[in-house]
Amino acid sequence: MNQLESHVETIEHTETVTVQHEDGSSSEETTTSYERILHITVNGRKAEQQAEAYHFTNEQMDLMKELLSAEFRPQMLAILGKDMVSDLTTW
Repeated sequence: MNQLESHVETIEHTETVTVQHEDGSSSEETTTSYERILHITVNGRKAEQQAEAYHFTNEQMDLMKELLSAEFRPQMLAILGKDMVSDLTTW
């Protein structure tokens, strides 16, 4: 299970350029542009940590442990369409 966090950083870029006019005069013009950067943070969590974050009940904790047990692994892999030996998707 993963926890995802994101935020957008906006950076302002200001540039002043000298513009030559047809009459021979020049002037300075300032333009502003904006750059947006998306920052994504992925924090991997163990199932127990995620269950705690979601305030699982005792019954939910027991069910989660059963689903993650070695006994249930072949069935879980079959449900997910994975190969037991290589854990590769079979479809």
